[in-house]
Amino acid sequence: MITHISNYLFIISGAVLILALIVKGAFSVGASRNRVKPNLAELDHEMSKDHQEVIEEDQTILKSIFKSYLMWAGAIGMTISILLPKWFL
Repeated sequence: MITHISNYLFIISGAVLILALIVKGAFSVGASRNRVKPNLAELDHEMSKDHQEVIEEDQTILKSIFKSYLMWAGAIGMTISILLPKWFL
């Protein structure tokens, strides 16, 4: 019985974790994909500036994923589902 509960908890937690990554990760990338390309004369200067902006946007996306309650609920649920049979069997 505990094994079945643990299996269902693992599957549900995995689905919640995937949902959190899709919602927080994939939907927040859209703004970074619509950048204006500079002309060739300004390319070197703009590449370093653009690279820094991309790094900052990626960091904010990762921060929003780690602050997400769905992500932590999925991770904690998976951990509990792994440890549950070891505690009760």
